[in-house]
Amino acid sequence: MTLEEWAGDWLDSNPAKRSTPYSRDESIIRLYLVPALGSRPLASVTPRDVQALVYAAARERAARTVRRE
Repeated sequence: MTLEEWAGDWLDSNPAKRSTPYSRDESIIRLYLVPALGSRPLASVTPRDVQALVYAAARERAARTVRRE
């Protein structure tokens, strides 16, 4: 299963999710995760891969739009 397939299943798995969080999650997946990692097998995606995307977004966007935990 690719990350893109898994992400679609994950979004669809919680129909009770309010529209604002759903829209935010869907946008992050569509704009960042799928273009960079979507075709990769889910098991091959590492925390380092995702962190690299966060760092790249932090370089391109205002600090308040990128939240790191």
